[in-house]
Amino acid sequence: VELLQLNVRLEETKRTAATDALTGVHNRRAFDAFLERVVEFDGVTGTPAALLMIDVDNFKMLNDAYGHQVGDAALTAIGATLARTFLRKFDIVSRYGGEEFAVVVRDASEGEARKLGERARSAIENIALPEQPAIKLTASVGVATLVHMEDKSTWLKRADDSLYQAKNAGKNCVIVAKT
Repeated sequence: VELLQLNVRLEETKRTAATDALTGVHNRRAFDAFLERVVEFDGVTGTPAALLMIDVDNFKMLNDAYGHQVGDAALTAIGATLARTFLRKFDIVSRYGGEEFAVVVRDASEGEARKLGERARSAIENIALPEQPAIKLTASVGVATLVHMEDKSTWLKRADDSLYQAKNAGKNCVIVAKT
């Protein structure tokens, strides 16, 4: 019985260590480890995978206008929305930092990745915050598909560069990196 309780506590500790406390999705540490595994396996085998970098548009203005409590509620709602949008066990949704989220989707071609990016963008746009129904959230999405034998930092940079292109293109859009 003690060993069983110890195992339950160990599993709970592992889950807590990999979860972002505010949003309930994976944290940056879990994301980095997962991304490394995908690059090592899928990058070598040539299995398609996509990385979506998602940044909430005008988040600082939201926090400044409505306060951090509303900002936290928005981040929590976005985390829950993304978790419902990407349900497969072999994909990962994580809070990358601040108001930025990252999603790794395995077994997704460039065309599928674009559609998934658009689905994420649209889902965020349709969030209604119960406390502040007038607030309309939008997000910019940068997408990069994994190139055969590409390293983690290059893949991440391509997705991040696409995200900045989406921001510069007027926000609330999806840009896919050229392969």
